Amino acid sequence: MNVLLLTDYSNNACVAHKYVFNLLKNQQVNYFLVNANHDNTPSQPNANLLNRSNKLEKNFQQLGQFLPASSTLSRIEEKGNLLDVVRKLIHQLDINLVVMGAQGQSTNKQAGLGKNTNEISTKVKCPVLVIPEKTLIKTPVKINFPIDYKDQIHTNCISKIQDLPNWKKMQITVQEINSSEVNTSQNPSQEILSDTLQLVKPKFQSSLIVDYAALTKNSDMVFLAAKNLTICNAIFDQLNQVNNHEIKPIPLLILHA
Repeated sequence: MNVLLLTDYSNNACVAHKYVFNLLKNQQVNYFLVNANHDNTPSQPNANLLNRSNKLEKNFQQLGQFLPASSTLSRIEEKGNLLDVVRKLIHQLDINLVVMGAQGQSTNKQAGLGKNTNEISTKVKCPVLVIPEKTLIKTPVKINFPIDYKDQIHTNCISKIQDLPNWKKMQITVQEINSSEVNTSQNPSQEILSDTLQLVKPKFQSSLIVDYAALTKNSDMVFLAAKNLTICNAIFDQLNQVNNHEIKPIPLLILHA
């Protein structure tokens, strides 16, 4: 398994990396620690480059202390737009998962989930694990998976869940949003969910609205299907709201086909 660890050298990124080390501790994983810089400052370019390289090396050495014995860790420094860099590395390195930290809740209207997190989560063709800064490091068992059947769900997307090492032990609840508007008894998306996740026997519940705070309340992780745009847009809007302290900091796995 190949995993891309995005870093801006913040505590948020450090928490995210330690979380995924614990999540995948029993698997053989090739981790790639990546920093992308888009600094066009003309003054002292050599000094800036050296400073960034030193930060990446320090981060690399610190992370190495927590790396599971069966895994490897490499560092990559790239120049350019983060989204473009991530897309390129996903293709070059055959990446299975992208991991990034998130700001979490803030009173700063410019903060919230963050532009980079929004872009990477929705615009790359690879599952993305977003981990808020105050997330507890634990193995996820209780999962909420909100679905709106008005957007088609694909097998290739849902099957990515099976890449998680403990997925057969997960208690997955599919929250069907606006299910009264769709004939679920003949819905291909529900059949795909049931068939792909049959080993864990997912539970299906109906909900009228997307309430991310409620989804996080009694769960360890939330799954999203990237092409389920109605759900994704609603959740990202709620995550970017100022002072939304009712949202528990738990990982968000965005699934891409």
